[in-house]
Amino acid sequence: MKLDCSVVEGEVKVALGGNLYSEDAQFFKDKLLTYLNKGHKRFAIDMSEVAYMDDSGLGAFITVHRRAEANGGGITVKGLRGLAKELFVAAQLQMVFPVG
Repeated sequence: MKLDCSVVEGEVKVALGGNLYSEDAQFFKDKLLTYLNKGHKRFAIDMSEVAYMDDSGLGAFITVHRRAEANGGGITVKGLRGLAKELFVAAQLQMVFPVG
């Protein structure tokens, strides 16, 4: 898994790549929670290079979104495709946070 983060105008820009399996999902979640603990609350996640993710990846998204939302922020997901998009749609996560 590739994970690049940067802060632009108060929003954490996250670029993910590869596959997001359980071991990667924990690292992803911990990394974003670190930003939350530093006071950042808005996340824009680019998934255009993610080929696949499992339910652990979904859980990480939900955990981070709930924490961000509790602090007045949230997650926007962009670039979903393939199996990752199918999983988001099957879990109806497009109803939880914006997906573009």
